[in-house]
Amino acid sequence: MRWTAGDVLWSPWYWTAPAEPVQVQTNWQQTSKAWQLDEGSLRWPGLGQGGFALYWPTQGGLLRWQIRDMNVAMAPLYANWIKPLTLPGGLAAGLQASGQVRFSVAGEGGLNALRWDLRNAAVSSPNRLLAVTGVNSRGAWSRTGKISAATLRWQSAALYRIPVGPLHADLVVNPQGFHLQQPFTLTMLGGALHFRQLAARWAGPRSGFSMSGDLQGASMAQLTRIMHWPPFTGTVSATIPELQYHAGDLSTSGALSAHVFGGTVRVHDLHVENFFGVLPLLRANIEISGVRLKPLTNAFHFGYISGVLDGDVKDLALLNWSPEAFDAQFHTVPVPGVRQEISYAAVQSLTRLGGGDGIGGFFQGLFLRMFKTFAYAHLGMGVRLRHGVAELSGVGIEDSGFVILQGQGLPRVDIVGYNRRVNWNELLARLQTAMRSGAQVQTGE
Repeated sequence: MRWTAGDVLWSPWYWTAPAEPVQVQTNWQQTSKAWQLDEGSLRWPGLGQGGFALYWPTQGGLLRWQIRDMNVAMAPLYANWIKPLTLPGGLAAGLQASGQVRFSVAGEGGLNALRWDLRNAAVSSPNRLLAVTGVNSRGAWSRTGKISAATLRWQSAALYRIPVGPLHADLVVNPQGFHLQQPFTLTMLGGALHFRQLAARWAGPRSGFSMSGDLQGASMAQLTRIMHWPPFTGTVSATIPELQYHAGDLSTSGALSAHVFGGTVRVHDLHVENFFGVLPLLRANIEISGVRLKPLTNAFHFGYISGVLDGDVKDLALLNWSPEAFDAQFHTVPVPGVRQEISYAAVQSLTRLGGGDGIGGFFQGLFLRMFKTFAYAHLGMGVRLRHGVAELSGVGIEDSGFVILQGQGLPRVDIVGYNRRVNWNELLARLQTAMRSGAQVQTGE
């Protein structure tokens, strides 16, 4: 049989005849019980070729079928055969694929068994949310309970434009999904992402992916540059509890804990809707404890501040990774052996952040510049973001203003803000201005 012209619509698929004819060869045998085809073959120009077999009972029973050693190109296979099965607007619907795959499939009613050999493949999304190159994978799956081994390799990858190094993973495949045979490590952001556990389930209420592991020595400079966030330096290490991906959403069963700037950041109640979609929505609560201000302000070029910072960010909501709402409070806590000091440049930065133009007055500024640092008793700030407007607060109230910095000793410097409501974009602009102007002070620490 040859198909030379015309179109075929078999929902959800739609095919157009290629320039060269599609050729199908069959040799049917009929018995009193069934139609049987043992040695069928298919040659589809531009897609690939392989064999197939059918057993079709005529007196009831399920159709048994096989596709044998089908060798096809990934680009047309994904575009014309797999993509029509995906949800419109989802990540899978926008993917592009390349490479070659040889596979065999068998079924009786549903899918019973699959064997594959994927070679030199690549997968990418138009917006670079996901990109994987140099993919090679071999393995087998069976619905009957047989456990088998599989391998997955890639040369490079990127997730949300964050580059990831080579992968070499050995998997155990079972009827419900797969899991790691042994842990593996990926290089990322100049550090390492260690996977202790990685698993998948094909179907059911817990279908999707799950993983746990830890991150070591990731560069914040690289991350902020890639994500177009305010730049700062340093590295971060984190403990990752079980992350779960199901039906487009990402969540965690425990607190994600990161060690940064000598302190700890814990992320609770993390949930990301539409993780790979057009407008992902992140919700979380964040707890910050024991963060050292000296390395933090050095990283942000804010001016020198010494002390220890605690705080929290409640009801955080990021739409497409930009803040939509949160309630944040940050304040210093006295710690034995840690001085609470601030430089003139940092005083200027905090004043600008609070809505002022810096320390006014020629003689006042000249006098304060004579001192390297100033002691303080309390330092803190709160921000409540709703509908693009930030409401500011501090560690105390003075007249109609809010105290950001409460000085101590002589000369004493206090910073009081009076503009409690400010546009969020304007507050970000103030922060960027403060970071650009915050010259560092060497203290000998």
